[in-house]
Amino acid sequence: MSTVDGSPNIIRDNLIYYLDGSNRYSYTSGSTVWNDLSKSQRTAGSLINGVSYSTTNKGVLVFDGINDYVALPQITTNQTEGKYSMELWISFANTITPSNAINYMIIEAQNLLLGGVDNYFYLLSSTAGRIGFQTFNPFSVTYTTTNNWVAGRWYNITGTYDISTSKLSLYVNGLLESSTTIANCYFNTNSYFSLGSYSAPSKSWFFNGSIASLKIYNKTLTDSEILENYNVNRYRFNF
Repeated sequence: MSTVDGSPNIIRDNLIYYLDGSNRYSYTSGSTVWNDLSKSQRTAGSLINGVSYSTTNKGVLVFDGINDYVALPQITTNQTEGKYSMELWISFANTITPSNAINYMIIEAQNLLLGGVDNYFYLLSSTAGRIGFQTFNPFSVTYTTTNNWVAGRWYNITGTYDISTSKLSLYVNGLLESSTTIANCYFNTNSYFSLGSYSAPSKSWFFNGSIASLKIYNKTLTDSEILENYNVNRYRFNF
């Protein structure tokens, strides 16, 4: 079933930013922006350096790994979001194994006003093929146990944080893969908020692959809610 705007019945409580390449209200072929589908209707993300569109899997955005990224708007203020969740559907252009992993930034949210308060999903050569969900200032990181990502296969990546329990958690395809504890890790987008690149000290770590959707919540999704979001879209991605 779908909502009136054509989106599937994902979890919408506390959904504060939502991009989806399959929804004509979010992305129209040939556009240079990616529109927010949440009730907030925040500023659209800007497609930089030729991020392209593909009709595969009902519509996805394609990043070339050279200089493409999506610049997203500020959606938070200083130290206000202590419970949050980030969820994406992604696909890598090339198979990644522990022996050939390179530096890719999937999503970054940074606030330089307080000496760097950051949240990332990334895959680096030093992480042996594992995706990390990292916070900085205070620093903590938790990694997927999955370390082999097949080219063209779709993966649902979800990270959550709950300031009341200090728990930072990372899920792949609806299932918990790792967690750790760290106090006071707020979600901030004051300085940089983008898909597919790392901003400091200059743009780098460009993502090579496709991103179909992004959801940001100002609540900690439960295990059952994460699995529900995954199951709503799994058939779109051939599971």
